[in-house]
Amino acid sequence: MGNNYSISDYSGDVQIEGRGQDCLEALANASRGLVDLIVPLDQVAEAQEQRIVVSGDREEDRFIAFLNEILFLVYTRHWLPKRVRQLTQCNRTGCRELRAILIGEPVDPGRHEFQYDVKAVTYHDFEMRMEGDTAIVHFVCDL
Repeated sequence: MGNNYSISDYSGDVQIEGRGQDCLEALANASRGLVDLIVPLDQVAEAQEQRIVVSGDREEDRFIAFLNEILFLVYTRHWLPKRVRQLTQCNRTGCRELRAILIGEPVDPGRHEFQYDVKAVTYHDFEMRMEGDTAIVHFVCDL
């Protein structure tokens, strides 16, 4: 599958960019980059499933809420998502939800080496765009 995300320094913080065939796939790949920044993904097993639902008035709000919900899972629920199995956005008029099924495992301090403490995914320089046939989701993490 390869890495469809990149992580780079950004003025004392970190920026992550995910790529995919559409914005949802790009967001799913960017979320892998977010977790990989915190704990190397090769240390995380696919042992359990977690479902999350976030909402927001705009697509940008839902995407940022999704990424911050991942941070909540990691730092508060002590659960590491390795990948997004399913990510869907409601298309009904007035519906403002983004639903995800994540695959991962609980934090094991003996195996999981935390690298960065990410405080939040910010609106600063958040961007969704198409480059040819590739969707890109780009955001900055506050460390």
